[in-house]
Amino acid sequence: MNSFHPVSLIRRAFDTALQAKSVFDIEVGDRYLETEGGVSVWVVKRISDVDMSEFPLISLTREDYPELTKTVSLSVLREKEGFVKALQ
Repeated sequence: MNSFHPVSLIRRAFDTALQAKSVFDIEVGDRYLETEGGVSVWVVKRISDVDMSEFPLISLTREDYPELTKTVSLSVLREKEGFVKALQ
């Protein structure tokens, strides 16, 4: 039987929020080295949740040329497809 006690509802809401946050192991400001086509450092500027995609989209800007941007799927960074996390 499900409990509708206010404390139970609040606890479930926080548990869900914490689980969702732990899914995003990538945060704004994280730095990534591009492994293909030279050694460039890219910084996460925005994480966008798109309804049409299973994975959020990550906007990256190049550290030494901030006017250059890339948009990749969260899965690209997680699975290290062309990028590896740089030491801070």
